[in-house]
Amino acid sequence: MFEIYSEINQLRSVILHRPGIEINNLTPAFLSEYLFEDIPFLSKAQEEHDELRKVLEANGVNVYLVTELLVDIFNKKNEYRNDFLDKFLSLSNIFDFDYRSSLKDLFMSLPIQDFVEKVISGVKITDLHPKSNMIDSNFYSSQLFIIPPMPNLLYQRDPSFVIGGLLNLSTLSNSVRKRETFILETIFTHHDLFEKANLHNKIHKTNSFSIEGGDVQVLSQEVALIGVSKRSKPLAIKLLAKKIFLETTIKKIYAIEIPKDRAFMHLDTVFTQVDHFKFVYHSEIFKNVQIYKLELIDKEVKINYISETLEKLLNRISKSINQFIPCGGEDFITRSREQWNDGANTFAIKPGKVITYDRNIMTNELLSHHGVEIIPIKASELSRGRGGPHCLTLPLKRY
Repeated sequence: MFEIYSEINQLRSVILHRPGIEINNLTPAFLSEYLFEDIPFLSKAQEEHDELRKVLEANGVNVYLVTELLVDIFNKKNEYRNDFLDKFLSLSNIFDFDYRSSLKDLFMSLPIQDFVEKVISGVKITDLHPKSNMIDSNFYSSQLFIIPPMPNLLYQRDPSFVIGGLLNLSTLSNSVRKRETFILETIFTHHDLFEKANLHNKIHKTNSFSIEGGDVQVLSQEVALIGVSKRSKPLAIKLLAKKIFLETTIKKIYAIEIPKDRAFMHLDTVFTQVDHFKFVYHSEIFKNVQIYKLELIDKEVKINYISETLEKLLNRISKSINQFIPCGGEDFITRSREQWNDGANTFAIKPGKVITYDRNIMTNELLSHHGVEIIPIKASELSRGRGGPHCLTLPLKRY
């Protein structure tokens, strides 16, 4: 069911979330809190996302959508809605008895499809108080939602990721996103597709320390990279490393400390693999980064500092001279713009064939020049949340 030992092997299955009403519930006042740079135009974002799905399916990939999986669960297990809501409301910080009761009544009154949509899109104050007058509206203006929307669910890479045969349910760094992991946990533990796969020992939780899937990349059966970033903490990496060493064939993890900068939020925003011995990168990832090697020795994770550049490390691991393709080329303005627009955030369907954003013209030209087949998709709206094709996807199996 789960098998990721490469970033580039033939992709077999992936989970996506098609953007929905939650995007329309974004307001300028909440953009920073929800980690968006601007408000996407929903219908265009859906068109762009549908194009991504079509590209994947046209290349033989099984695509599962979050909302369809949830609808399947509640159609078959309607009785589970009550337990789901108990956990969901607690994660939404709804502890007042009256409000919990009113919200449960609201959710349970909805048809399954609408129920799933409301869980993701949020509950506005006017949903529970439809007769609010102008004075009430002014009073509530700084808190429009009883339960906030989940616009970041669009970026499926972060709340869960697969490494080897192990599924990790992440603790996300921003508390407003913690419900996203619960959504994925619900899918993996209650949908028939996964429930029958005996996943008990294949699911790991990072508990109190944050780590996000955009910082995790698998190079081979024995080696993985994890970014130490603003969102992925050293303690989480060490705890995850032990589970990886015990449950997979991975023997070495290299933790790469990247700049704690909004532009470099995850490792995959500055570095992704596109083919055997080929990587696209932003120049900052090769400058002054600290690298640590984690190994399991005498049943304990040991950490050692590696005094070499990432370029030299990757050449040594692959026992070859790799090609490193600069995101945006050599011009400072172009490479800054295209890195910001996720030029380094490619997503491989198979070795040498990757999905990119069409707006990153120079990066795409350079990839083609280096023999990489690109499938550029439109992303004027998808990119407003600061995530590229790699961010939008949760691969389940490659081989």
